[in-house]
Amino acid sequence: MAVIGTAGMRLPIWAQKVAAAGVASQLLLGVDYYPDQTPEGLWEEDSRMMAEAGFTNVRIAEFAWALMEPSEGKFDFGWLRRAVQTLHKHNLSVILGTPSAAPPPWLSLKYPEIMEVNAEGQRLHAGGRRFTCPTNKVYRRLSLAIASEMAKAFAETRGVIGWQIDNEFTLSSSPRCYCSFCQTGFQEWLRSKYGSLDKLNQTWGTVFWSQTYTDFAQIPVPLPSGGDPNPGLALDYDRYQSYANTSFLEEQLVMLRQKCPRHFVTTNNVGPPVDYIDLRELYKNLDFASFDNYPGFFEMLLHQQMKGGSVPAGTIRTATGLQHDFARCVKGGKPFMIMEQQSGKAGQRTFSPQPEKGQVRLWTYQAIAHGAMGVNYFRWDTATFGAEEYWHGILNHDRSKSPAYDEIKQTVKELKALGLELLYSRYPAEVALVFDYDCGWALQIQSGHHGLSYVPQVTAWYGAITASHTGIDVVPPGADLTP
Repeated sequence: MAVIGTAGMRLPIWAQKVAAAGVASQLLLGVDYYPDQTPEGLWEEDSRMMAEAGFTNVRIAEFAWALMEPSEGKFDFGWLRRAVQTLHKHNLSVILGTPSAAPPPWLSLKYPEIMEVNAEGQRLHAGGRRFTCPTNKVYRRLSLAIASEMAKAFAETRGVIGWQIDNEFTLSSSPRCYCSFCQTGFQEWLRSKYGSLDKLNQTWGTVFWSQTYTDFAQIPVPLPSGGDPNPGLALDYDRYQSYANTSFLEEQLVMLRQKCPRHFVTTNNVGPPVDYIDLRELYKNLDFASFDNYPGFFEMLLHQQMKGGSVPAGTIRTATGLQHDFARCVKGGKPFMIMEQQSGKAGQRTFSPQPEKGQVRLWTYQAIAHGAMGVNYFRWDTATFGAEEYWHGILNHDRSKSPAYDEIKQTVKELKALGLELLYSRYPAEVALVFDYDCGWALQIQSGHHGLSYVPQVTAWYGAITASHTGIDVVPPGADLTP
């Protein structure tokens, strides 16, 4: 029997799972929290303050692999269980993150073959995050193992309502891998797609530059080779890398569906202008789409790219609007979630300005207006160490309240007043804008002009349409345009 919400509305399936678990709120209005980086003596105070701020949930553990598996096959979830219990005591639900975006040092040392090879043929090194190959079977096995142990440990734990698989598949200094494992995987993928070398050779036109293949094992990955690669090979490789990341996620998803049927499952990403993975395929079988929203950070990056020049008025508003509309349409117009919402200064080596008064609230409402049904602010307490120690949260370094604290508290209260019926409602759009990953990837390979790239063109069209204050769906080629 379907769970019915306010005003007789039918809740989405994932929200029905939350309600069936006895959780008081099906609203996802929360914060990202790192008990693994916070002294345990502060957890109680943090939980109390989060509850007082009106939050309903927290996301935790997506970068805590080293603590959960300090050596291969030795798992320790005691600290995480205590954190969940402390949060739940204050009526805060928990979204658990599987930690495959940042492997522990023991893994990288024991299995160096998991390291990604970038587009210049250079092997990456451990020390950051997202430096692993999505095809490598050892890494897949170990990633699935830690996620499976987490699922087994927390499938029946009170307070846990959902999962975030990995973290930001689309954000990396090296967005595609070109290692020998990916080459083998690519060859297998091509065999499945084309069936025969004759068809592949004819489709790619491999007779050009004497590239005719007589064995699938001869097919390379598009690393530097003294000349431009065959464009058919290069485009298929972009498609394969998107498939590799999607199938990596699917392995964890299948397991979570089996072990945690009462929990929802999602993942978080940054959409256009980042377009290395076909997010329509990545989100296809997840319960809802989750995206990250850092307008101030991206404005800073754009300012740097323009070498100090001023960013044209409306650029960031247009870009974030495009991402929100894309996020809503990535699963056919369903409401989406902002898993990470900028709440203060953002940055690593350099950082963006403190948001103006009212700006965080404005960013939140822009997302809600475009179809978001929930928002988690990043992050609760500002880190005092690590690469993101200047990425400010809701609490400052000295744990005083940030300039946006009261503003966020006010916004959460307002969103609760709007309620389920509005936040889960459908978004009516009069115009459709086509976004085609293949076109974007093809233009990266052969742009035809040094100043031409796909996403800026799509963004320009989107900006022209928004001037008329018209609702916009961002759709794939071949979409039904009847609406």
